[in-house]
Amino acid sequence: MMLASLALAVAAMALLALSIHRHAVSARLALEQRRPAAMRFAGWVMLLFSCAADISDSGWRLGLIEWIGQLAPCAAAITLLLTNRPTMLPRVPVPALMIALVAAWW
Repeated sequence: MMLASLALAVAAMALLALSIHRHAVSARLALEQRRPAAMRFAGWVMLLFSCAADISDSGWRLGLIEWIGQLAPCAAAITLLLTNRPTMLPRVPVPALMIALVAAWW
């Protein structure tokens, strides 16, 4: 369940970054693909699901600590991706969600 939570957090961070106009422009996201409100909502929902996955796996005490511990490397990875290869950012959420689904069913 930890891998599913980590993959959900990566997808959520990528969607939250793409919901910001400046990052969407640097990622060369087409105008018809920009839906900042929907991306922001989906990102927050995925963060909640990521938190819920950790809490259901380890309980309230350790689950929240694991979740916060996972958010830092996810945010760092998205930040490095935005810095070095911003055009690759729109391709991150879908594979991350597929990994999360496979890990949740595993």
